[in-house]
Amino acid sequence: MKTNYMKAFAAFLLMGFLISGCKKSDEPAPSVDPPLGNEVPEEIKKLLEENVNAAVSGTVTDAQQKPVEGATVKLGSKTTTTDPKGAFSFSKGQVRKNNAFISISKEGFFSTGKTISASEDGNHTTQISLISKETPVTFNGADGGTVNFGSGNSIQFKAGSIVNAATNAAYTGTVTVYAKTIDPSAAELQPGTRRGISKDYKHSGLSSFGMFAVELTGAGGEKLQLAAGKPATVSYTIPSELQGRLPEQVALWRFNDSTGLWKEGGSISRKGNVLAGETDHFSFWSFDAGYSLTTISGIIKDQHGNPLTQARITIKETGNPATSAFGEGNTGFDGVINGWVPIGINLQMTIYNHCGTVLLQNSVGPYTFSHADLGTITATNTGTTVTIAGTALSCNSDTLQTGYANISIDGINYRGDIVNGKFNVKVPRCAGTPAQAKVVITDATHLKLKDTLLFNVTTDSLNTGPIFGCADSQLEYVRLNLNGQIFNFNHAESPFNKYANMFFWNIRCSNSQASVWLSFLSLGGITWNYPNSSAGFQINLNGVLWPEMYYDQRKITITELGAINTGYVAGYYSEMTENPSGQQVPFTVYFRVKRFPIDFSEEP
Repeated sequence: MKTNYMKAFAAFLLMGFLISGCKKSDEPAPSVDPPLGNEVPEEIKKLLEENVNAAVSGTVTDAQQKPVEGATVKLGSKTTTTDPKGAFSFSKGQVRKNNAFISISKEGFFSTGKTISASEDGNHTTQISLISKETPVTFNGADGGTVNFGSGNSIQFKAGSIVNAATNAAYTGTVTVYAKTIDPSAAELQPGTRRGISKDYKHSGLSSFGMFAVELTGAGGEKLQLAAGKPATVSYTIPSELQGRLPEQVALWRFNDSTGLWKEGGSISRKGNVLAGETDHFSFWSFDAGYSLTTISGIIKDQHGNPLTQARITIKETGNPATSAFGEGNTGFDGVINGWVPIGINLQMTIYNHCGTVLLQNSVGPYTFSHADLGTITATNTGTTVTIAGTALSCNSDTLQTGYANISIDGINYRGDIVNGKFNVKVPRCAGTPAQAKVVITDATHLKLKDTLLFNVTTDSLNTGPIFGCADSQLEYVRLNLNGQIFNFNHAESPFNKYANMFFWNIRCSNSQASVWLSFLSLGGITWNYPNSSAGFQINLNGVLWPEMYYDQRKITITELGAINTGYVAGYYSEMTENPSGQQVPFTVYFRVKRFPIDFSEEP
């Protein structure tokens, strides 16, 4: 393979790498047709079917890098939607090691996705950009027709060549065609990864000379496809910068969302400056030359020795910076990179921080068929940071010995280890403007608080106070540590009595051992105007009523203050109290309850 054929590559998602045995995956088995009269080679089976246990998160944007909210994201059998920042996440589960496919769909955009290489126990991140559907063209399915798109490109449909994709029934109504060319140098817009399985079942890297997306829909919005034995003819004008490089014949590849890789589907011939040939299926198509692959791995750290999280890495041919990347992707929480690169080519690795600033450029390669370990690569990071620290507790108010603090800020996800109940995560930011941080605590057995806790970030540090890593039923709770004795009050098991008036905001809760009354004095009335508030506390322990105590607002730490009716109030305070014998004993109250407005009818 000559290097001047290699125009565009994105074969490479930079993720953690660790070999594991095969396990049952949450993803459906990949669909691979064996060669005629033969079985699929064992090395291809292993490549496509080997699984690992991993978590995946990321962001979805449009072509202008603006967040896309409400996109449907699927990873195997799991489904979620993106938040207002375009962010999504999947907890750990079985995914395919070499070709975990994250599919994305959203009205008004082509359905697409990204294929990543995953590692055992990995926490991987990625970014996926959507391509908008624009300027549809229609024709009658019974008659056929010609659809023109891009600059001098066309598709010719035969009469009676359209079927319903779900039922395979003939379709003769109005066909709406969305067709769009994709810049082969724009790796972020390309589906999957620039790797594929050739006709002779070789795992190959792909160099694209052109790429396009086509979707067919019926009058009722149903998905349509080409009928068997009635292919469409595609004509594609070769971009001027590639006209001197393109061979007389080039392979035609179709993206296979079952495997997350491309599949060779024939060849297409050059006629002057036009590629022309037939296709029997529409999705994403690419005109590609293949190249041999090997793997590399390494870890990227900043100047302080910390893993460089959410760094973007590109690998290009040395001396040819105008071409797209052989490899492109993002580091995970541990700064590890891993992926596939071409053999025998001098390469340049560029490391960007999440703000898009170039931190380092290094020459790497050329590589042989053997795996290459790049070791530790140090890149000096720039920009501002915020340190987010706190204490993690179990549902019983015990110190959470091990686990993770999962933090999202500015639409980017980070993770820090919990050690002996403490976490301290230094998060890079592009600017020091006020923002909101989302925090979820996960314990070693992956129990986690269902609702994310929100914190306002206004300085370069944030102390969250104690956060509980609990099961989903613990959304509303009051927990009391009274001189070392733990009392848990769970609203889901025994509903709290909550009421408010113009001066007080009250919670009463009980279990078989005790009952607790909490009262917050609010100068702001129903708005619960923290910090202008003090708190009252009284406990009835085994039928014995302890003295009532009030505490100054300076003793109270509020960790969450959501909207009335939909949000939660969470916090804690610690003080000494007097037992019925007159002795002073320490106590700490942790609480999280849903906010509610004044309703005098609820007062007891």
